[in-house]
Amino acid sequence: MTLLDTPGTRAAGTADERPDGGRQRAPGRRAGAAWLSGAAVAAAVLMASGSLNGVFEGWRWLEHATVTVVAVCAAAAGVRALGARSPWPTLAALTALVCTLTLQFFSESAFLGFLPGPETVRRLLEVFPAANQAILSEAPPVLPGAPLVFLTCLAVGLVAATTDLIAFGLRFPAFAAVPLGIVLAAASLIKPQGAGLGHVAATAVGFLLILGAARLADSTIDPAAAVHSGLLRQSVLIAAGAVIAMLVVPLALPGFTTGLLPEGRKLYLWGQPTGINPVLNLGNNLRSPVGLTTVRYWTDSEEPLYLRTAVVGDLDAARWAPGDADVSRQPMDGSLDQGPWAAFEGETTIVNTRIATGNYASPWLPLPTGAGAVDGLRGTWGWFPETATALAGAGAASPDQDYRVVSRRPVITAELLAGSGRPAEGGPPVPEVYSSVPDELPGIVVETAERVVAEASAGNDYERALALQNHLRGVDYRYSEETPLEQGYDGNGLAVVEAFLEVRSGYCIHYSSAMALMARSLGIPSRIAIGYAPGREAGGTVDGPDGTQLQGYSITSRNAHAWPELYFEGIGWVPFEPTPGRGTTPGYAPDAPGPAEGPVEDPLLPAPGQNTADPGAEPTSEASSPAATPGGGRGSGDGPGTAPTIGGAVLLLLLLASPHLLRRLAGARRLRRVRAMDAPGAGPEARSDGPAAAWDELVALGLDYGHRMRAAETATDYANRLTGTLPDAAGSLAVLREAFERVRYAPPGHGRIPEGTHRHVPEPRPDGGSLATRLAGVRPVPTAPPGGAELAAALREVELELSAAAGAAAQARARGLPPSLFVR
Repeated sequence: MTLLDTPGTRAAGTADERPDGGRQRAPGRRAGAAWLSGAAVAAAVLMASGSLNGVFEGWRWLEHATVTVVAVCAAAAGVRALGARSPWPTLAALTALVCTLTLQFFSESAFLGFLPGPETVRRLLEVFPAANQAILSEAPPVLPGAPLVFLTCLAVGLVAATTDLIAFGLRFPAFAAVPLGIVLAAASLIKPQGAGLGHVAATAVGFLLILGAARLADSTIDPAAAVHSGLLRQSVLIAAGAVIAMLVVPLALPGFTTGLLPEGRKLYLWGQPTGINPVLNLGNNLRSPVGLTTVRYWTDSEEPLYLRTAVVGDLDAARWAPGDADVSRQPMDGSLDQGPWAAFEGETTIVNTRIATGNYASPWLPLPTGAGAVDGLRGTWGWFPETATALAGAGAASPDQDYRVVSRRPVITAELLAGSGRPAEGGPPVPEVYSSVPDELPGIVVETAERVVAEASAGNDYERALALQNHLRGVDYRYSEETPLEQGYDGNGLAVVEAFLEVRSGYCIHYSSAMALMARSLGIPSRIAIGYAPGREAGGTVDGPDGTQLQGYSITSRNAHAWPELYFEGIGWVPFEPTPGRGTTPGYAPDAPGPAEGPVEDPLLPAPGQNTADPGAEPTSEASSPAATPGGGRGSGDGPGTAPTIGGAVLLLLLLASPHLLRRLAGARRLRRVRAMDAPGAGPEARSDGPAAAWDELVALGLDYGHRMRAAETATDYANRLTGTLPDAAGSLAVLREAFERVRYAPPGHGRIPEGTHRHVPEPRPDGGSLATRLAGVRPVPTAPPGGAELAAALREVELELSAAAGAAAQARARGLPPSLFVR
């Protein structure tokens, strides 16, 4: 037999004969089925990949993904069309994947442009760190850079090869839904709005195409002839019904489109991401009610502290992210250089803080404002004075750190800010990135800033900044985590700020971004700080320097926050709080009127009196925001609450319990038919149906516990075999078997034997034995047939004996995933 021979073909004779006299596909039909299979897999994978729209900006990435998927499926189909058996089509698909990725991304370092060489491998190893850096510096939808697009093409190519192998190599087409579902799951976890019902429906159509192609591949119908047969019509009807069901049924299920996959908030089965990652989508995290404790700190400050982690300064970039991730940093070996921009000659206070990061995971280290010295850090950390941030170096990790910080906090007053001027000539210049006005700044930003300042008659930068803050905290704006998602401006960037100022509803990334951009349009340098609001008092103290006591606080991922920092000459970077209804503003920036619906009381905010004083140079609280991109906060009025989570948990439990419940329902229906025998006025039909239902339940119980009735077994044989395993249930098995045989084999009209006579029933023997052997053990029994109650009791006894004789695994299978639901 050669490589191209298919199983079952002859070495000689006609090309379309099988050894059993049947017919196999002619080469033309075999090739048609192979190419149809490849087309079905390619279509299904590309339909599933469409759900990634929104992970990337634009559709350019899809061009590369399409080339990859088509090449992989074409290679597998071509080899299969030649008659090659598995694993050759899969090996061809993987070879095509390697060559296609090399051609698209590493052609300059490859032989002939598509054969990878040593230089290709070296460049490949550089892709993964670059992709990781992109993940740490962008938020979905990310720009379609080569590293991330390469990883996406690699993933969908592997999905295509795996789907082809499962459906047409291993011939398990029903399981092809698994790799397709992985693509949808990835989109659902990354995108704030989930995979989307449309993409799920499209993937379902692709899956049905695979099932249809597999059916054609296993049949003798020519693919071209399927159009003229009922097969195509049947497939179309099934596909249409499935798509309609997927689009209609979710609308009738509360919480499906707002609380569960594929659209809505995410159900984090393994916990919520905990570190402030300035790249992840903040809104998606905010809409999750889960908040895990990540950081604890102890301080001798009179008020709780805000912890800074990162700074976003380049507001002209396509995607906002900390711009100092790649700068040269100073080693953190004790005292920290504050830089010329932090010079402050006024009154200051010294604050001692101890921070324990716990399970906080981020390359950015949490530090209080004005950090001047850090002690106790493990690993190599880099300090950048311009942004006053610390970034992990090689081998350093933020979880489970325990370090002490001494900070110098300026005492800022309104009078001090009002007397501050613009940066003086000859003084240390503020980096241009913080004062640069984006070239494509939306007109609404400039118009709003100028109008607000004019209405407030602001005469200096402090009054201008205060007017902007009061405007955003005014009654015309409403805090909402849902509105940006629903109206398509969730995230960050110039277009997002433009939409926010038009709709006037959002969360703190929108408020902070809007104020920072409006300040720049007025000539005030600005940036966005990312960090944590104070959290809650933890109720414990630790010893500080010189015998002081440090009060403990606990921070969760829902305490993440972002705020604008504006630069004032002679003072430095000063934070403001434009987000309405979230905590209190600092003393130098009096609070503005609350939102139209009034401030929302958040249970995560410190209790009254705990966080009401001037926080110095710290922003005010936004207490419930999980870690993510610049922004934070959570309003009980617009948040999801606990209902979706509870509903999702209940639905999950119902799904897990559904096999057991369905099995119980099936058993209950049979028992109702059994007990109907005893109902007053029960006729011959009920008396015949009851024993048959009882026997069906016995066979189902046996199947559930691993004692399947064989095709060649009679009722007597099966009852005898069960008796050998369950000797204590011999009497009950005899009752069930005799009642079933009476109605099964008795002539019409002889369903009941006249009372007063006797019948002989073979005594069941553990060894089965021959018919003569079994008849040797006959015993007379009363002729009255058993009633429904007796049959039900017999079934109950058999079930108890089956359960007692089974092991723990068999019992779990019988109750949790009973085989009788799936096997007949």
